[in-house]
Amino acid sequence: IGVQELINHSHRAKFGCRLCPIESVSELSPEGAGLGNYFTGNRDTLDQLRDKIQFENGAPELSIKFKTKFAELESFYGPLFFGLDEMHCIGSNVAKRIWQMISSVFNNSNTPFELDSTARQVIGKSVAESSGLIPSGVFEGTFRDYHTKLRNMRAVDWISFLLYVVPTLVCDMLEIKLGLDQSNEVVDALVALVTGCSLALSWEITDDDIVNMKSAFEEWHQYMYDHVETNMYSLNMHLLRHIPEVTENLGPIRGISARSMERIIGYFKKRIRSTNNSAKHVGNILRRHQASKFYNLLKSPIEEQPRIKYAIEQNENDTLHNSDDMELWNHFSTTVDNYRDVNLRFYLVQYWRRQYPNDTIGPSDIDNNIIVGKRLYQKKTDAVYDASKTGRKTKKIRNFVAMDINVDINKRRPRTREQWEIQRFFSEAILFFAHKYNGKEVILCFANFYHNVKLNAGGCPCGTSRIGSSPLSKRYLIEASAIQTQAGILKMPMINRDNNSTTFRYYYIYSNMIPNSIIPGEVTLL
Repeated sequence: IGVQELINHSHRAKFGCRLCPIESVSELSPEGAGLGNYFTGNRDTLDQLRDKIQFENGAPELSIKFKTKFAELESFYGPLFFGLDEMHCIGSNVAKRIWQMISSVFNNSNTPFELDSTARQVIGKSVAESSGLIPSGVFEGTFRDYHTKLRNMRAVDWISFLLYVVPTLVCDMLEIKLGLDQSNEVVDALVALVTGCSLALSWEITDDDIVNMKSAFEEWHQYMYDHVETNMYSLNMHLLRHIPEVTENLGPIRGISARSMERIIGYFKKRIRSTNNSAKHVGNILRRHQASKFYNLLKSPIEEQPRIKYAIEQNENDTLHNSDDMELWNHFSTTVDNYRDVNLRFYLVQYWRRQYPNDTIGPSDIDNNIIVGKRLYQKKTDAVYDASKTGRKTKKIRNFVAMDINVDINKRRPRTREQWEIQRFFSEAILFFAHKYNGKEVILCFANFYHNVKLNAGGCPCGTSRIGSSPLSKRYLIEASAIQTQAGILKMPMINRDNNSTTFRYYYIYSNMIPNSIIPGEVTLL
């Protein structure tokens, strides 16, 4: 049952927002098939929330036909009581509408975001061909060819499109089409939308995040108000402006989402085939499902946990590293000399010299014993990483990671005071292992770091390096605790019209990616 039915209200009414009494505008629909109600509102201000009494007594003049039974609850406190679902608002509606604007599918509306069929074909094909470069355990939606395979797109698929494809491929295509100067305003508007939605869909949200979210949604609203036709401003576009206050009152909207419920509905829907005695059939399916889950819990309480794992307990006085956050799974003992092919001893010397700059450390001072993990488990993100030296053979990459490292940006300037900042690096993990020096043991990541990473027009990291072929990369040894998340890659062909040659641009995407929120790592500072 939808919230509208529960509160005796309709989103098609004159005052169609259940959160505030904004008055809709009647316009010919984008399809040119009849009139619809649209919610542009005021350019610079947002209507106050509805009064609690409207739900307690009904307010026909404001499109609440009569009172709702929920208002009789002692816990009822007003319009925010009913929450806001991110899947339906952002996924099935706003994100989908953005692609419709890009595709120019409407007969009665034009938008600044339109791309021609060739550009859309490049976007769709690029995303589909990049699917093997995107780890499925990190990104929830399916990455597919949006140009030719829109059928059965789910809300989570549309959300992935909005968060990862719009600020990368779409924004760069708009820049190519409109030119650098003319595209700035259009791209900035889309980036504002993506920023607001990325913040809104985070699991952890600070007070500053709410301020930035509100600012981003207001920037998007004002651009829509000034440059996009009224009949594009659906109710869900308006509801974006309410997300910050919903978050302030109820917490992250992911926590009140129907996402898990939608998944289980889909799961059971596929299995219910009986038409004669469907109730009994549903009961049998539910019992069988619960019995199966119970059996699996008894058999394997933690499905992916290995039989052997290695962790380092951190002492109270040891603030060198957060190795206690890491575990080496399926580990084995070996020696540094067994990795002469990657010159591991050389990199260990460099690493420990950085940790103990006053010590004279040479190759002979390096303990030859190491403990290697076939996989690395990170507790804070509940993520499992592979390394190219020991990783499993999978269809999707699992060793491409994003790291945050504190670097001195004045490193290459002699006699200049140190100035430290955290930069985001992208690298292919080669080996995870534990090593000890001077009584200190730490879990390390030996990796290939990508060079020349920049921010694109949409404020997202991109470069020319790709998995397995990075001539401009740099090998470096760093604490495994620097890893922030697994990352994926979207690749798009870039055609040089002067000589008709084709190169590729690679976008490095990661979960909770917020445009313009990182400083791309400069490998020469490592």
